[in-house]
Amino acid sequence: VELVFRVTGYGLTPEDTVDVPFRQVEPFAEAAGTGWALDLNFVSVARAFLASPEVGGRPLRLIEIGARAFVTSPAWDVPPGGLDLDTIIEPGSFTNVAGGFGFVGSGFWTEVRWTPSLTTQARGGFVVDVDPASLLVLNEVSAGGWVELFNPTREAVPVGGYAVRAAGETATFPLGTTVPARGFTVLQVARRIESDGTVEFLSQGGAVLSELFVSELPDDPALGSFGSYPDGFSRPISFQGGRADLFRGRVNESPGAPNRPAALLAVVNEVYTEGTDGWVEVIGLLGTPQALVTHDGTLPLDDWVGVSLGGGFGVAEESTTSLPLDQGGGELYVVVFPTQAPPRVFDVRTYGPQTPGRSAGLLPDRDPGAWTDGLLPTRAAPNAAARFGL
Repeated sequence: VELVFRVTGYGLTPEDTVDVPFRQVEPFAEAAGTGWALDLNFVSVARAFLASPEVGGRPLRLIEIGARAFVTSPAWDVPPGGLDLDTIIEPGSFTNVAGGFGFVGSGFWTEVRWTPSLTTQARGGFVVDVDPASLLVLNEVSAGGWVELFNPTREAVPVGGYAVRAAGETATFPLGTTVPARGFTVLQVARRIESDGTVEFLSQGGAVLSELFVSELPDDPALGSFGSYPDGFSRPISFQGGRADLFRGRVNESPGAPNRPAALLAVVNEVYTEGTDGWVEVIGLLGTPQALVTHDGTLPLDDWVGVSLGGGFGVAEESTTSLPLDQGGGELYVVVFPTQAPPRVFDVRTYGPQTPGRSAGLLPDRDPGAWTDGLLPTRAAPNAAARFGL
């Protein structure tokens, strides 16, 4: 096993990315039969590497880390008695070899790459050009004057001394405040915040790190707030000559907790991924006539698959171009065009691998909190649990 830093600023070509092996490690440890794991103390290893004579105090920027492992198997060893030359020259002798791997006495290198968070890179001593707090998202705003930050990264981000500005007022996070990994932090900024205003997240020096335009905020907080669904998502779009966001709108007030749309207009009711004949069943709520479905929220709306919800049920066929359904699992988005309102995502559903001949869906139908695996596929009909032995 070999671990590699990919950095810039190293050697005679400071602007080029250079692979720098920095540590030989013991083989990966098996993780409870589910795979292989490597426990890397990144911060201490990075600091030792950057303090080494070979680096010489150069300011390095980290691009990514690579973990390379050589894969082999005793089954690929040369037999004790050697190879039978009369056998191996026969046509078809190696028809069991896939992808060029598997010859006796062989193996191959495999690699996984990842990039630590900016906060972790800074702690390790690498040069970081972007403030780690700039990755935080203004996630929810209430007419009651509070603003919520969401941290989409896997590490807590300190925000002590940072500030939020809204409705002509500015409030500062107390020293020592952090936004937990995949978590939330709420700050009371003003006595009241109204629609059609901008909320800004400010650095310790007063620079604007991010901003959020609040397009629809109920006067009564009991009627909801303005925020992102899913948390942290944003995709600005143009609508009737103005600006809107596919993932932002009115949500139920949930300070310090995940957001949900204030009105649920459509849900993914069932997913079936077996073979090449997969489909997605959508149910319209509150009389929703049609919706769009996609596996990738970044695709243009023209590439989303339209679904007619006449009778309550609608089905989107799997397509290799517009709606590929990964049998290993994936994520689905449902967007609806409300009357005289911009289009918006009203449901997001993550699904996993499926047992052959079974689907996953809501049981009972329409209940977004009742996602269940192992259903009998019931295309465009009420969902049903599989009975024992069937």
